[in-house]
Amino acid sequence: LTAGSLKNETTADGDESPLDLKNLTLTTAQQSAIGEQLKMIQNLVIQPSSPLCTAKPEPVDFDFYAFLGQWYQVLYSPPLANGPCSMVSYKKLSDVNNGGAGSLFEIFEYNTDGTPYSKPKISSGYALVKAPGELIFRTNSNQEDVNVHVIHVGPINSSNEYEYVVLSTNCNYPLYVFARDPVVYKQKYEPIVNEILERKGLINGFSRLLNIVAPVDNSMCNFPPSLFNMQG
Repeated sequence: LTAGSLKNETTADGDESPLDLKNLTLTTAQQSAIGEQLKMIQNLVIQPSSPLCTAKPEPVDFDFYAFLGQWYQVLYSPPLANGPCSMVSYKKLSDVNNGGAGSLFEIFEYNTDGTPYSKPKISSGYALVKAPGELIFRTNSNQEDVNVHVIHVGPINSSNEYEYVVLSTNCNYPLYVFARDPVVYKQKYEPIVNEILERKGLINGFSRLLNIVAPVDNSMCNFPPSLFNMQG
């Protein structure tokens, strides 16, 4: 949907023709109304009193070095995200007690909405290990610190890196799953992760109703091949 005005098309006989959804545009008032509805959904999702927050995050300890490196987003929260296509890279800045509290890593993220020729958003910053399974993200894409919970990690591969990781922010949402290889994740791990999220109550009736959790169609994502060509 693009900004502008909503036009009614008519035929030569004066009858209304079927609405051309491809050329559908919205007035400022309509955009404002949609924005208000989206804000209401966002507030519902992130407030501690929200029905989506009945199951509090349960962070799990993780291997600091297996967490570093390059990731691709494979599941996200559409109403609260910049876009489905996200590539992130984490690189060690400092190590305290082998990745314990106080350890730091650098963050780079490349994000697009998945449409052809869309302008990417590139953000950077760093993260602090606050406690086992708990991180504080400080990036230029957020004005305030973001509390991130590591709520599940996948198996460690031959490169000594986690195959995937499940992260939640605020109370439970936005919810993110990142994988080393989106194709391998889709084929091998997606059913396992969905089952884990349902068991934890993160995929439920409310989340389905509001489309809070959705998989990423990585076939529509294009990333520069060597933008974050680094390992942890």
